[in-house]
Amino acid sequence: MIPTETWNEVIKNIEGGLTQKDSCDLAGIHVDSLMKRMRRDSIFSKRIKKANIEFKKTHVNKIAKDDAWQSSAWLLERKFKDEFGKLSDIDPQTLDLKEFAEVLKGNYSHE
Repeated sequence: MIPTETWNEVIKNIEGGLTQKDSCDLAGIHVDSLMKRMRRDSIFSKRIKKANIEFKKTHVNKIAKDDAWQSSAWLLERKFKDEFGKLSDIDPQTLDLKEFAEVLKGNYSHE
């Protein structure tokens, strides 16, 4: 059984921007343990999702307020490519016609 403190460390690291794998590695557990816990515990899964959202929020707010916003934009583009990636990173051949229309309108988010 993995202690609560270990899970809290994983969540804190994800909130800080680390990948799930890196967060698990630092906490000394395998990422498969995280995936299993997320599948069987919806509340825990929501905490992981919230940790990622908090990371996004931090950097979106920085971009909105800061003259030196480029580093945050770079992080968001790479960590959340589907939401913040460049339009050129989207392959139109993998989209259906409705999704492609949303890309052209600037409303597309592939989740």
